[in-house]
Amino acid sequence: MLEMPVANPQQLKRPRILLIDDDQGVHEVVQSLFMGSDYDLLFSSDPWEGVEMAIEHGPSLIILDIYMKGMNGYDVLAKLRYTPVTRKIPILMLTAAGSVKNIDMAFDLGADNYMIKPIEPNRLRQKVKDLLAFAG
Repeated sequence: MLEMPVANPQQLKRPRILLIDDDQGVHEVVQSLFMGSDYDLLFSSDPWEGVEMAIEHGPSLIILDIYMKGMNGYDVLAKLRYTPVTRKIPILMLTAAGSVKNIDMAFDLGADNYMIKPIEPNRLRQKVKDLLAFAG
């Protein structure tokens, strides 16, 4: 009897990207950029919910804004880096906050990359691809 090789479930799993941003317009842009791609997308408009989703779903990558209501992106970033199950998930800051102080603070708190809005589609796609390749 021939035995067929069994695929490893991790190999079949598509990379999952979680976007945490309270701007629905950014959700729409990111969804359109990655529609039909090899990624599963998750969205949260609420920073607290975003942290919970990261813990529950274990995304391959998190895209995170800084300026949000309820909890800012720095606090979200610090919480994600403090939490054992999310500590090593790559985080790309995608924000309008473009000062050196903002960028330095994000990297000091553990961001893996930083991109200033407005979104440049090809650049965002490349950053996502690079971060996932590096993490994988």
